[in-house]
Amino acid sequence: MEIQPARPEMAPAASALIYLTMGKMADYTLGAGDARRARRMLASLFRAENNRFCHRLTDVALVSGRVVGLILSYPTSRKVALELATAADLLRFGGLPYFLDVVYRTLPLAFVKEWDGAACFIAHLAVSPDYRRRGIGRALLATVEGRARARGHRALALTVEVNSPALAFYRHLGFRITGNVMIPSLRRRLGYEGFYRLCKELA
Repeated sequence: MEIQPARPEMAPAASALIYLTMGKMADYTLGAGDARRARRMLASLFRAENNRFCHRLTDVALVSGRVVGLILSYPTSRKVALELATAADLLRFGGLPYFLDVVYRTLPLAFVKEWDGAACFIAHLAVSPDYRRRGIGRALLATVEGRARARGHRALALTVEVNSPALAFYRHLGFRITGNVMIPSLRRRLGYEGFYRLCKELA
């Protein structure tokens, strides 16, 4: 297994892994209700140079040259710039009617705080189902943690959907729950139960 920075041509495999971390939320927001459109948009965003889904923020795990895992992370200080760049790319790739629909669907998330304080934020971590329980997710996290320490970040932060089996994995690796966010409008529309904020202090 080898971990390396992602490249644009990895978009088909990498965007499929990102989709695994989002599920029905990707369909509802990026797909405007269409799963195939959500997958296509994730691939386009991944190929781009500067948005919160792009390859430049991503490390991938390769087995025999195949992308089997990824981790996408960035400093929390870049959040606003990345959100604006993502909005611009959504407009560019999808057109104005699509963009306005996405804005309407994501409005309940606009003022939701994903983390507390300055940190390296892990937006997506995924491993292909056939390659789970082989230490790939742990290795990807270790890669980002090492880089975060070298850059002087004080913590790693991430969110986990309520009732996700991944919660036990992160807690085992030293993450602790710092908050619980529920979004009533998305619960009514999607049955979305909200998410936990998790943090790991870097000594």
